[in-house]
Parts: sequence; C-alpha cells; structure tokens
Amino acid sequence: MKDEYKYITQTIKEIDAAIKLLPNDEERKGLESEKKALWGLKRLLDKRSILEHLTNVGLLPNYAFPETGVTLNAWVKSNKAKASDNIPTDKQFEIVRSSKSAIREFAPDNYFYSQGFKFAISGLNTYDWKDVGTLLVKRFCSNCDHIADKVTSTEAHCPKCGDASWASDKNQHVFIKLSGVKSVNFRDKSSLDDSSDDRDSNIYRVSKHLKFDSKSFQGAWGMKEIPFGIEYVKNVDIIELNLGLSSAVNANKVIINQHEDVPYHGFVTCKQCGKSSSKFNQRDYKFHYGYCKHKDREYTGVKDDVFEEVFLFREIKTEALKVLLPVQEFESEATINMFKAGLELGLKNTTKEILNI
Repeated sequence: MKDEYKYITQTIKEIDAAIKLLPNDEERKGLESEKKALWGLKRLLDKRSILEHLTNVGLLPNYAFPETGVTLNAWVKSNKAKASDNIPTDKQFEIVRSSKSAIREFAPDNYFYSQGFKFAISGLNTYDWKDVGTLLVKRFCSNCDHIADKVTSTEAHCPKCGDASWASDKNQHVFIKLSGVKSVNFRDKSSLDDSSDDRDSNIYRVSKHLKFDSKSFQGAWGMKEIPFGIEYVKNVDIIELNLGLSSAVNANKVIINQHEDVPYHGFVTCKQCGKSSSKFNQRDYKFHYGYCKHKDREYTGVKDDVFEEVFLFREIKTEALKVLLPVQEFESEATINMFKAGLELGLKNTTKEILNI
C-alpha cells in the first residue's frame, strides 16, 4: 500500500511539472482532470480500514473470499453541462472481488457493472513492477497443463508428459498475478438506465493448471468391479491463466495446454501508467493514459522498455479429491457435469446433516 501511495504521489508531481509547460488548452485541462482523479485515489487509500486491507491481501481469513481479493479502482469523470456554471464532481470507487471472479470480470477490455455504472476495465496496477519477483517468467507445455518457473536446466522434454514443446523459446512468457485494475470512464457514457437489460461481457481464453504435491497423497479407494475410485491429495496448487480475448488476433501464436492459436502478446501493458489491452489493434486505440510520460510512444508489435506483454494468473493452494471415472460411461461433457452436480448436492446434504447432529 505504501508503494502504491508513493507511486500516486510521484505521478501527481510529474503531472504538475507537465502542466507548467502547457498553455490553457484542452491538453492542460485533461491533465488537471487526471490529477484530480489521482488525488481521489489517495483519499480512498486514506479511508481504507486496516482490517479491510489485511483481509483483501489474504493476511486475515475471509470465508467469503478464500483467496486474496482483487481491487478495482474506478474513476467516473463528470461532464460539465452547457447551461451550467457549476463544476461537476468526479466520483471514485474501490471495489474488491475474489480472484476466482476477477480473473475474468476485472480483465482489461471487459466491463463491470456496479454502483449504477458500467466500468470499462482499461489498465493494471504497475506501481510494483520494478520489484523483484513481480514480473514472473514461467515455462509451459503445449500438450499438457504443466507450468513452472523459468528453468535454467537443459530439459528437452516436459517433466510431466514428455512433450518436446517444453524446450521451445516460445513456450516461455511473462506472467502477472492479478491484484488490482483501473477503470477510467465518463459519466454520460457509463451511467446505467432502464432502457436496456443487455450487459456487455467478453469471452477470454482461460487455461487451468493443477500441480499436485506427490508427498501429500493421503491414500486412495477404488472399486474392482468398475473403474471407479477416489484419491485424497492434501496439497495442490490450482493456477488459472487468462490469455486474452478470444477475439484477439496476432500472427505470432503459441499453444498452451492444448489451447491452440493463442496470440503471444496476451495483454499489452504500459509499464509506466498501466494501460492494458489484448485488442489494441482497434482503430484510434490509445496505448497510454493522459498523464503517462510515454504517451507519445506506440506499441510496435514487440515488448520493449515501455511495453510488456503479459498473461494474467491467479493461484490458490488447497486440498483435492481426484475422482477416477469409467471412460465409456462419461464420454460427454454433459454427463460429467451431471455427475459433478450430483456430487456437490450430496456433499451439501451431508454438511446439513452434520450440522443438525
């Protein structure tokens, strides 16, 4: 939180320096508006309670959010009415969602509906990207769900399935754990009314990866008559990746966990201001927020000192039951989903019976 506060303070100083060099034109008014919004974000940090913050970062238990929450800092600019001399008041919002939901709902290019507004998600928090360990380089397999931190060994094949794609230079990418996002909006375009019930929502390429701790297996039970059994694993890491919009296109593509034609750029993000998108090739797209000192630089198709190409991820450590099912009886996705629903209903009813004892 201290780093975020320092980042906002430094950005305000940079805007002040830029404003002094500008005449009283539209660019200056835009920077003054951006500065006003940053002051609003500082006030939100001042108002945040200690218990709330410790819960959001996973240091205190929150049974509604079993994993660290993701924070949306949203700013709604107010347009001045033509027949009024009143200076409109901007609004700032701070909304927290669980990582499970936020990996899609808070992803850049998406929309989140709350507080009577349609918030367009347009950026990532990058104030801590200079810290060691924030930008994680991971290697992945094209054939299976194996993923690991950047390896310096000369492994020629995937340690999990033996696929040769593991050694490819393209099977290595920068990953960012989703922790906070930004949204900048205008009131007249983002305010909701009752004229339509439609909700805009984007579809992303999402890949799930499981890492079982081989030392934490607690035993298995099986049936001899049919291939059915269960195995309890004490420690398992569940990693979910957001690889960008399904509609995003790029000639440079990779295959991850059998997900084909994934654009390698992922989410193109400015390291300074955090503006981010996976569909940047749309017309008139601006790669930076108005206050960014690199606002004259454009993405040229490769990452450099200003832009980073990232995949988003969330990670949770938990326990797991592995279920072995007879293949001939569970060939369709619909049958598997029916089995899962029945299993969850059984667990729910069992829990109720235990609580009534």
